Parts: sequence; C-alpha cells; structure tokens
Amino acid sequence: MKAFPQFLPYPLNPRPAYLRWLTTGAVMLCLVAVTGMQVSSFVEPRLALSAGVLVMMGWLLALILRMLYHHANRANAKRYAWGNAQVHQCWWQAHRQHVSMIESVMIGAACSPAESVPELFASTHLPGFDARPDKSLLRSTLVYQRTRVAREAELARWLAWQWQEEYPASAAVQPLQCYWLGSPEAWQAFTARVAELMPLARLPQQPQPWQGIETLDGIIDSLQGAAAPARVLCAGCLSLDDVAQAGEAAVLWLLGPQGGPHVLRGEWVGTDADALPAAAQRALKQAGLDKPAQACMSFSQPASLEVGKIGWDIAEHLQDAQFGALGELAPMVTLTLACEYARSQLQPCAWLASDPQHTLALGVVLPDV
Repeated sequence: MKAFPQFLPYPLNPRPAYLRWLTTGAVMLCLVAVTGMQVSSFVEPRLALSAGVLVMMGWLLALILRMLYHHANRANAKRYAWGNAQVHQCWWQAHRQHVSMIESVMIGAACSPAESVPELFASTHLPGFDARPDKSLLRSTLVYQRTRVAREAELARWLAWQWQEEYPASAAVQPLQCYWLGSPEAWQAFTARVAELMPLARLPQQPQPWQGIETLDGIIDSLQGAAAPARVLCAGCLSLDDVAQAGEAAVLWLLGPQGGPHVLRGEWVGTDADALPAAAQRALKQAGLDKPAQACMSFSQPASLEVGKIGWDIAEHLQDAQFGALGELAPMVTLTLACEYARSQLQPCAWLASDPQHTLALGVVLPDV
C-alpha cells in the first residue's frame, strides 16, 4: 500500500516592492536631470540625453525582469499545486478501490453451523466464554482432539465441510490465488477435504502466506479490472493453548470484484501513536463517511495504543469474550465479522485489528447496496 504522497511547498519569491521601485525610478530620473544640466556645458546635449535615456531604460528593464520573474514564479507554483492535486486525486482513486466479500465462512467457540454469524450481533446473545466450564480455554464444540496440530487439522476439515454446505455453487471454484494463515498440516487437511467434497475445485498444494493488510492491498490490486467470475481464496486456521483465555477459529473468504460487502484497502499505523487519529480520519474519508460507523469490530489492543482517542465505538463489539485470544488469526476474524455486519445490517462497519507487518490496521466495510 503506497503511503499518502507528501509534497514540499513550492518556494515563492516575494512580491515586487513597487513603491520602492517607483521611488528609486523617480530619484534616478531627478539625478539624471540634474547631472545632465551640470554637464551640458562641456558635453553635447544629445549625448547627455542618450545617456540619461539609457540609464532609465536600464531601470525599466530591471523592473520588467523582476515582474516577469515574480509572475513566472507564481505560474510555476500554480502548475506545481495542480500537479500535486492530480497526484492526490489519483492516489485517492486507487486508495478507494475495494474487493467484495462474495463468501465467508467462520468456525469458532462462538460460531458454528448451528449458530450463524449475524446472531453474534444480537444484544441478547450470550458470550461463548461464560458458557464454557473451563474458562481458560475457548473451544469449538465440533472438535474433540487434544493436541493443537490435530485440532487445527480437524477445524480445517470442518471449514471445508461448512464451505460446501453454505455455498454449494462454489463446487467448481478455481481461485486465481490462494492465501493461508496456519500450519501446512492444516492446509493439507483442508485441501484434502475440499477434494472429497468438491472434486471440481482446484486448490494449490502450496498457498501463499497471509500477511495482513499488505496481502489485502495486493489482492485489491490484482482484482481491479478482473472479470466478474474472478475469485481469490483466503483462509486461516488456528488453535491456541499457550496463552490466557486461548481460543481457536477457522476462517474462509472468497473475494471477487463485485457482489458482496465492499472491503476497502484500509489504513495502517506503526509505532507512532500520534498517527492513529489521522489514520482513522483517512479511513473514514476512504469510505466516504463524514462520521464514524456505528459499529466497530475489534479485539482488545494494548493500552499503549490509546485506540479510544480516535472517536470510534470500540467497546461495544469487542470479541475477546466470544472467541478468546486468537493471536495472528484475530484480524481475519475481525474483518469477517465486519463484513457480516455490513451484509446483515446494510450499514457500514468499521474494523480495527493488529497486523503482522504493522502495529495496527483499521478500515471500513461498506454494504453492497
């Protein structure tokens, strides 16, 4: 994702001091007249007049050159500003490009085939964390294996099964690209199950690694101007057991040029906390919003980031209690929830998440209306 282009101000020269120039010209004219009268007794008058005229023409030429230099400087400044505006306009046009979330599937402690994602947004929904007898782990009720590797493989198989159940029309999908976040063993389990359930689907043996908002930006670039049936598959699977309130989840997206909630490029910030409010404002401008979206999907962020100062309603839709700690998979879950909210509520939904390449990423998903 290219950074917002910044340009130094064009160096402007000062406006000519016309009063000083005219005063200087008047003084020079007086001096020329007095000098001409003093030398008229021993210099031919015609030569004295010619010398005086040359002196005044030199003054006039200097004034004209100074005026031309000033106006040329201002004309160059206008062309420079126009060029900057064109670059900014092109940047915003590219920055407002999007992809559509055609299909999305998610499995986790708070989301299974028996409970659809939109139910998570209901005010009466009870967090899955409180419903578990062992509050140190949040686990999907679909998986019974004990080891992390085995659980991730089983989650991946369930992800393939639910994808086929929810979207049978994708049985012959052949994605342009495939991105995966998780272990190679889980990917192999996922592709093997897909091959059983959807024999016409074509998935690579080695997917590309998911790298957060940088990958999303590249996908948006690749799908601009692509044919309507073009698809990119993104999926991830993770089961944690070595952190407090460890959770597990599996996510799948099928992205295309059009036909679902609009996922914009989003914004990112580094270690500079002061850049966060500016990034939030750019994210709203990117989405064409004059005020923050009513909902913002996120997981808890470190207190040092001070995300509350951006003016978004972060607290209402925190997902820690629903999914637990998901590590590097949390951003994909966050964006999935934002897309489902935009799809079900027909309202813009913001998202805020950690990122593998940057300190924080944030953006807005727009409904397909």
